Amino acid sequence: MEEHICIQKPNSQNDQIIKNWEYLCSDITEKIISYLPIRSIVIASSVCKIWNSIITSNSFTTKISGGVRFVGGLVDVEDRLAVEIYNPTLDSWELCQPLPADFRSGNSSQWLCSALLKGKKFYVFGIYSCFVTCFNLDEHLWSEVQTLRPPGILFSFLMTCQDCLVLGGLCNSPNGINFIIWKVDEETMEFSEIAIMPHELMYCLFDSDEDDKFASLKCVGLGNLIYVYNEEHHKNYPACVCEFSNEFGKFSWRKLPNLPAPASKFHRVISFCSNVSLDNILVGARI
Repeated sequence: MEEHICIQKPNSQNDQIIKNWEYLCSDITEKIISYLPIRSIVIASSVCKIWNSIITSNSFTTKISGGVRFVGGLVDVEDRLAVEIYNPTLDSWELCQPLPADFRSGNSSQWLCSALLKGKKFYVFGIYSCFVTCFNLDEHLWSEVQTLRPPGILFSFLMTCQDCLVLGGLCNSPNGINFIIWKVDEETMEFSEIAIMPHELMYCLFDSDEDDKFASLKCVGLGNLIYVYNEEHHKNYPACVCEFSNEFGKFSWRKLPNLPAPASKFHRVISFCSNVSLDNILVGARI
């Protein structure tokens, strides 16, 4: 289904189109809207009360994208810190304790990152606030909020690497701006430096001298690899990777090839790491 968005002055023809929509039953309207992209569905929820009630209903959210739930204030959520856990075995969602109130002020969902450690602890971390809390997946409880802020840190990302918590971030150190990786003790939240990105590699990720050039830097990790990339499109989303040996004893940095030409047309790239292979994802998409 092609999506067309236009703005026209009111006329009798447009009025007739609107009236025709009103004659549709809610089931048919729900079916039509469900074919729209998520972004367009969010916009459609503001068109009228009828569409809003359809889009925010439980029956509708189970029909799109395999059960997408609108969270984080996209449509109509009273508590923007709400947390739900999906159980694939039961195909059901469980409403859990919301994120601690410390994350309410000045923490957009775009300023948060998360890390799953050993399949039992789910960490949420403020990229700029440096607040960190852990959700115990067995007890369904949040831990006390702590601050994980190395000296001189500008912003950072929490992830897992070799079954350990790892923090990677941009730091204003005495010898200039550096991208540093720290190993974090999951019990005490104490950290120790384990790697620094070479300057020549770090500056390959940017193509300007603007003060905010570092703002588009992102970081993800899995296994023994940590990826650092620029999510803007100035140089085909340049990226590099740090590969660790056992026990973080040795590491090596290298630049990754640029994305292929079709991907370079994207306005922004979002990256993540997963144990699920791309083949399995593509097979699932064809089912």
